[in-house]
Amino acid sequence: PIAQRTGRVRQSDVQRALNFKGIEHMARPPDAIVLLDSTSLHGEPAAANIPVIGVVDTDGPARDVDYPIPANANSVRFYHTLANLLVRALKEGEAL
Repeated sequence: PIAQRTGRVRQSDVQRALNFKGIEHMARPPDAIVLLDSTSLHGEPAAANIPVIGVVDTDGPARDVDYPIPANANSVRFYHTLANLLVRALKEGEAL
């Protein structure tokens, strides 16, 4: 599919495809997926009943996202802060 879209295949595209093989190859499915960009998940988590938490632009649709976090931020600091908040919430949830 990559070659069909662009007419050529870059090494980074091949490596990315090899690194991400989908959730069907995991030993145990994840409890949730955190999506930090607008990458489409092609309905794979929905088919496996895995909730998706995702950062979505306020001016676009929230496709494939069950728990949207509306934001128009592209800074590293924003994503660092968001990751820390999600980890803190996870730890608090596990303590209950």
